Amino acid sequence: MISSVLLRMIFVLTAYGFPSKITTGRPALQTTDGNDPIAVFVSCGDRWEMTKMFRLDSDSNFLKYRLKTVSSIAEYRALVIGDHNQELIALDKEIPGIALDIRYATSDNLMKQPVYRIAAAYMRAPAAKALKAIEGELNKKGVGLKIFDGYRPYAVTVKFYEQYHDTAFVASPYTGSKHNRGCAVDLTLLDLKTGKELKMPTPYDSFTKESNSNYPTSDAEALKNRELLKAMMLSHGFLTVADEWWHFDFAGWEKYPVMDISFELLIFNYATADYKLPGILLKKKLQYE
Repeated sequence: MISSVLLRMIFVLTAYGFPSKITTGRPALQTTDGNDPIAVFVSCGDRWEMTKMFRLDSDSNFLKYRLKTVSSIAEYRALVIGDHNQELIALDKEIPGIALDIRYATSDNLMKQPVYRIAAAYMRAPAAKALKAIEGELNKKGVGLKIFDGYRPYAVTVKFYEQYHDTAFVASPYTGSKHNRGCAVDLTLLDLKTGKELKMPTPYDSFTKESNSNYPTSDAEALKNRELLKAMMLSHGFLTVADEWWHFDFAGWEKYPVMDISFELLIFNYATADYKLPGILLKKKLQYE
């Protein structure tokens, strides 16, 4: 028997067809059920791919860890309407040209497998604006930022914890992390001419004593670069984290709730910002660039 979801999707395809032009990674066609979309077709280069859009594992994670999270588009939109600083901003849109190296969208991370389906970096509006100011100052020195990670859905933090059960290096699911609040960023510096990372005491996500943000490294070049990064971040409202030279928290993170909204849903949210949700079916065809 054909499911109601498939029937609705067939209806959308029949009624609207595929758009002639689409920006890669943005939703093309979608259905909704309750507060969030069920599925979305996204452009993946030369092919179309259907991506399921259910709410991560928010309900089951709440039953295990009893932490309330913002986990639907409806909740998120209400939050932003009440306070525009709560908006999660895509860093590559706020800071054109910034380098992204989203390791958690690859297998080059502590989980040894992708935990994000989309390589994206978001932060709360004030934090994103602070990074933009930092990038501008660094550019005058021939240096730029490279972002490894920003906002991290709570469900991913749960996966980290259930894999390692070590809150020395991964956040507790009972409290969530600053990444889950959109108020933490993992980053380094790069040379704008070569595009190569500047030398640091350790690689990213190297959980050794040398990764401490105050470790007395004997490498003068690495020390100089680490201290430049720290000085720039501290002067724009960020705080250091002792165990990780690459990790900075945005001051005032307590004002922002733990979020459990996937990157796909955030993309959907911005692409459909003028549409009324919830609804059984979005009535209009999205406009594309």
